[in-house]
Amino acid sequence: MSANTRLCQPLCDCGSGETRYPLKDGYDIFLTYACDHCRKQKLGRYRPDILERYDTDEQIEDDY
Repeated sequence: MSANTRLCQPLCDCGSGETRYPLKDGYDIFLTYACDHCRKQKLGRYRPDILERYDTDEQIEDDY
C-alpha cells in the first residue's frame, strides 16, 4: 500500500494507528470496524457461529 493510499484510509479506533476494515458475519452483514491488531478482540464480542454461513431446515415464517 502506498503512502498516499494509506492517508486516504481511516485509522482504527483502537489506537494502533493501523488502517481499519469492516468485519462482516457469514451473510455479509456489517459487524464492526477493526484492524489486524484488534480483530481478535472485537470478534470476541460475537458468537463464533455467526461468522459462518449455514443452511437450515427450520421454517421462519408461517405459510399462508
